[in-house]
Amino acid sequence: MTNRDPRLERYLSTLESSLKPFPVSDRAEIITEIKSHVYSALERDPQASVDSILAALGEPEIVANRYLLERGMKPAKPPISPIVRWMVIGFLGSLAMVLLFAGFVVAQFSPIVKVDEKKNQVEILGGMIKIDGNEERVTIKSIIKDGGHSFSGGHSFSGSQSMKEGDAIDVKFSNGRVELSTNDEPNFEWECRGPEGSTPEPMISNGATTLDLSTLAGVRCELRIPKNAKLKLAGANGRISITEADYEADVALERGRVEFDAADGAPFKYDVKVDSGRADKFESSTLPTAHVAKIHVGAGRIDLED
Repeated sequence: MTNRDPRLERYLSTLESSLKPFPVSDRAEIITEIKSHVYSALERDPQASVDSILAALGEPEIVANRYLLERGMKPAKPPISPIVRWMVIGFLGSLAMVLLFAGFVVAQFSPIVKVDEKKNQVEILGGMIKIDGNEERVTIKSIIKDGGHSFSGGHSFSGSQSMKEGDAIDVKFSNGRVELSTNDEPNFEWECRGPEGSTPEPMISNGATTLDLSTLAGVRCELRIPKNAKLKLAGANGRISITEADYEADVALERGRVEFDAADGAPFKYDVKVDSGRADKFESSTLPTAHVAKIHVGAGRIDLED
């Protein structure tokens, strides 16, 4: 299936229209997660069709209602399943809500969701998510194993590339989530999860390293960028989280959310722009040695993380 299947695009377009009460950045995250779920379902079962997966998800208006209920908003029409009540226990957050919804869909065909009516509890994905209705508490286990850095589901791949000070790093992705941190060692390192069998190799030319993830649907990556490198990161849909940055950054995201946090003592000059959405106020340094952080989001938001 191509990345722009017309049936899926029509479904997502209707879903986005039904999510109008949400901010544009939240709509972008929901659309990205639903699209990733469809691609993952196709990876797990090559015999499945887009139509059957969308039918299992339900009408896009009903899917939107579940998210509206989770935020305490009035749905366009009543939900059709009593299981929806489990989706309104507190404000679960975007990640918990998407995993809960995915577990509910798969539960129609397998025992991935376990409901204990007596204890008023639900376990999803083999206990990865636990919902306690009595205490109104949601517990989510980490999908990354300590030390081993192996991901749950899909195909994990990793790598490392030695860098010199000032070398360029170019990373591209289509939709998904990318988390970045600063590496004290002079190495560019990546650990990702994508569709089965996918292991992109970096291209190295004239001191620049390119990691192209744009062919992977719903990719999840942790990147470690060496100090004083020159990073260029471009994505279509999803979320980018940058923590303790100590390098130049040129970040572009068509739709979604970018979070940026500078390392302690690392001065930055900011060039921040959002075409449709909002951005926090970034205070630029006047020091001549300050790094440049250029961040552009088409539709969504840019947050300054404390």
